[in-house]
Amino acid sequence: MFRRIFTIYFCFLTLSVLHSRNDEGMWLPLLIEQNFDAMEKLGFKLTPEHIYSVNNSSIKDAVVSFGGFCTGEIISPKGLILTNHHCGYGQIQALSSEKDNYLENGFWAKNHNQELPAEDLHVSFLLSIEDATEEVNAGLNDKMSYDQRESAIDSLKEIISERLLNSLDLKDSEKEFYNVKVKSFLNGNEFYAFVYQKFNDIRLVGTPPNSIGKYGGDTDNWMWPRHTGDFSLFRIYASKDGKPANYNKDNVPYAPKHHFPISLKGVEKNDFAMVMGFPGRTERYKTSHGISSDMTISNPARIALREKRLAIMKEDMRSEVSIDIQYAAKYAQISNYYKYFIGQNKGLKRLNTLEYKRTNEAAFNAWAKIDSNSKFQGSLDKIGKAYDNLNQYQLATTYLMEAGFAPEMVMFGYKMMPLYGALKSGNNSQAVIEPNIESIKESAVGFFKDFNLETDKKIFVALMAMYKNDVSDYHPTFFALVDKKFKGSFERYADKLYSKSIFRNQESLNSFLANPSLKVLEKDMGFNTMMSVLAKYREMYMQTNNAKAEIDDNMRIYIEGLRKK
Repeated sequence: MFRRIFTIYFCFLTLSVLHSRNDEGMWLPLLIEQNFDAMEKLGFKLTPEHIYSVNNSSIKDAVVSFGGFCTGEIISPKGLILTNHHCGYGQIQALSSEKDNYLENGFWAKNHNQELPAEDLHVSFLLSIEDATEEVNAGLNDKMSYDQRESAIDSLKEIISERLLNSLDLKDSEKEFYNVKVKSFLNGNEFYAFVYQKFNDIRLVGTPPNSIGKYGGDTDNWMWPRHTGDFSLFRIYASKDGKPANYNKDNVPYAPKHHFPISLKGVEKNDFAMVMGFPGRTERYKTSHGISSDMTISNPARIALREKRLAIMKEDMRSEVSIDIQYAAKYAQISNYYKYFIGQNKGLKRLNTLEYKRTNEAAFNAWAKIDSNSKFQGSLDKIGKAYDNLNQYQLATTYLMEAGFAPEMVMFGYKMMPLYGALKSGNNSQAVIEPNIESIKESAVGFFKDFNLETDKKIFVALMAMYKNDVSDYHPTFFALVDKKFKGSFERYADKLYSKSIFRNQESLNSFLANPSLKVLEKDMGFNTMMSVLAKYREMYMQTNNAKAEIDDNMRIYIEGLRKK
């Protein structure tokens, strides 16, 4: 339908386009003038200032970061947000119950009083972007080791963030609603600072039922064209003086600086189209070594483990409405990237991406042999050797992340770490213990609301068995206990784990928290299983940390070389 689509990102991109054609690419709003002539030739009727302006209202003021994981658009003068159904899905699920099943039946508020406060949801507006590249690079030099460089960058980011926040001249009561994120682009070759204003009172206005919002399900996901009504509506609320505020029944709909009017005129062939939003990351410049690792090691493991996990969840979700509601958002989240990994591998093979990458990398190496480009010589070889090292642990690392951390009841034990640290140190004062207890109790309410013990137990048994069968080493230490005391049966181990651990239900957890004991915690199977998985994760991190640092450091040099080339 459209001649060209421009994509303008406010974003957390690892990389942006090096050398796109004039009619495509990802562009920071701050840099939009670099491409404006091409946009104008293709039919763009506005000016760069209409897209991005710090001093006047502009399109950027109608595009929000929704929860930090999605994009939303303001479509009314009273703060109405349009976003994807799948972006609002977690909130729709959290507000649903067997009595009011908004997932199944949809929801429409007829007036402001019927709009439902969302739990732990915020939206952020971009206020400004600043190019911080010179300021960061001024504090770096080529003699720094990778760790020294990263430490210096972190310190410089803090300085820049503090400077920009201070420039806003905020009252103490206002500071929680503003933040600065200094992000690395092009693998550490450029740095940009993003200043945001955050609103915490967000309410659900409307959502279609799953039959519309999730039409096509996993089959249609990551496919084009899609046929789903993938939308939901929320509203931003503010204090009566129009400022960001936490939830209060007296808050009023927010009056935005800018909103998008809705046109019913339709579109014509060759109409100019532009997409503006907050994406995640792009790995456009990942080398052939990284792509090969993903295709042959990581992705197949992720696909197999998620397929098993989803099958268990789906079977139980179909058995009871209550379980279906509990696991709806979790199922959608897991299945989203399950389908993505499948499609990624198919696409990489279909497009012969590995061969394409290797051809371009050979050309880069030949170019780097020229004396004036010698700085970049060997960067790709170092990346390849680092991946060779990393790949020794990649399968185990993937299984650890996708299986070891999958059972929810076990991993809830990680919430106990601050309390465990306090008990371990002997610091049992109320001032230290009580805040930790209250934090755990607060987390437990949401956790147990969406937790089914039998479902989680099945996931534990199935995924741990796959881990043991598919990975010959690098097992958590509790695997040896399963062999020694439970005759190699994860099912027997799980029978005891899920019937005895203090994390099995809210009552047993509250009973422990009423009189927390280091001795009880250290003997708890759930806590010990979590500690075993965590210890293996830390071990694997140490084993792979140097290789990852080598890849990151040489990717920076490689990308710098690509830009010069």
